[in-house]
Amino acid sequence: MTRLRDDEGFTLIELLVSMVIGTIVILAAFAVLDATGTLATKAQDRVDATQRGRLAMDVIGSELRSQVCLPGAIPPVEAGATPTSFIFYSNLGDEDDPPTRRRIYVQGDALMEQTQAGTFAGVPGAQTVNWSLPTQKTLVQPVAPVGTTPYFRFWGFDVNLPATINTPLDVTPLSAADAADVVQVDISFTSRPTRATVGSPRDAVFQQSIFFRTADPMDPGKGPKCQ
Repeated sequence: MTRLRDDEGFTLIELLVSMVIGTIVILAAFAVLDATGTLATKAQDRVDATQRGRLAMDVIGSELRSQVCLPGAIPPVEAGATPTSFIFYSNLGDEDDPPTRRRIYVQGDALMEQTQAGTFAGVPGAQTVNWSLPTQKTLVQPVAPVGTTPYFRFWGFDVNLPATINTPLDVTPLSAADAADVVQVDISFTSRPTRATVGSPRDAVFQQSIFFRTADPMDPGKGPKCQ
């Protein structure tokens, strides 16, 4: 009889208690996995937005700093620039290479670049530049403004102040005279994770002031010059 009692096994109550405890452990494990997955997704979104935004800012900065004047002392920034679009000329190659015409602009929720390769025409000293058909690419998407700050803001040389101080050129589109005075462009945008439709803490903010032209304070005329 003793042997039979030892082989009776678990009671119903013991089985129920074991099942409840096992269920709680499994649910807790799933909750931890779910929370870990959510945190990993948030971290990946933040990295995604930061990497793509930084790459776009690096591209814009390197191109702006390579600005050049066209033959005939035509300034590097075209008239008509606005807080969402501007055109300038740059040269990322040899100093004798023809310039490239670039347009940086906002289209919907994308920061875009349009490029036209240039070719010289005419003889040295009387050259002009012909432009190829435009090609375009997306620099970063999706993007949004940084609060009320415009995507692009332009600064000009103030002839009444030291050469290191600029004056904002906020009357846009820029006139030809204001475009010729541009010495600095402020770039501001918010880079969002891929497929994001609304702002979130995962957004990455990018703001940079790119000073790309100089002016000689000893020059009686003062102001940025084409070389």
